[in-house]
Amino acid sequence: MGELPLQGSGQEDPAVTLRPCVRVSGEAGPQLIHWRINLRDVESERARVVERWPMLGRQLREALVNDAEHELAAQVDALQVYEMCPCQDDFCQSFYTAPPPNGAFGAGHRNVALKPAWSGLLILDVVDEMIMFVEVLYRSPLD
Repeated sequence: MGELPLQGSGQEDPAVTLRPCVRVSGEAGPQLIHWRINLRDVESERARVVERWPMLGRQLREALVNDAEHELAAQVDALQVYEMCPCQDDFCQSFYTAPPPNGAFGAGHRNVALKPAWSGLLILDVVDEMIMFVEVLYRSPLD
């Protein structure tokens, strides 16, 4: 199941498509969880993390430096909020900084569990040394 253009777009390569988000579970095989709207050609309009949430940007950079992840810390100023986590859990404020994978991140993936300045969790999904997803759990509203 691939991307589908939105109805009535009339374009061969539409700017807006629907992408299935599936979960593989047991013998039943893949199950459609929800459709994700994929907007192309709008990257320049995405907010940078440090502009949208200045305090989180500082805390993320400090946590990476404290954990000797200097190459990742150097990426923080350029990170964009690509898409918020769709889980809708009230304790989750996680977000993608790049297009979400259709399934697992795959080869070159590692998790970086950081010690945040709050009592919750800050975990990064890093693929080929690029920050792809910032997991922000159990934190007061982002600022």
